[in-house]
Amino acid sequence: MAAAPTIASGAIRKLLEHMPRYQLDPVEVCAAAGTRPDVADDRDARVPLTILHALWEAVVARLPRPDLALVGASTYQPGDYGLVGFVAASSATLGDGLDAVVRYARLWTDAPTLRL
Repeated sequence: MAAAPTIASGAIRKLLEHMPRYQLDPVEVCAAAGTRPDVADDRDARVPLTILHALWEAVVARLPRPDLALVGASTYQPGDYGLVGFVAASSATLGDGLDAVVRYARLWTDAPTLRL
């Protein structure tokens, strides 16, 4: 049986950091998602991807905005993706950067698999 997909804890930490910006209480949203804010405290941890999905569902239920994913994505910087972001941002061309993201995406998450 395959292991459940995981994601770097930074994805959850970033989401939690921006909740107050939208007047959302991270503790309350985490409780609704069946987790706690400290799930992202360990910067080197891998967290089940289902936790990130549950958190997003809880956020969307409290903040039904059609542009929510775009607003959230606009807050990300290459450094938020650790080594994957650094390698992509350091690439000579956009194509090289995208190749790097595809090559090293597993450092960030087990799923989905990326291909160009």
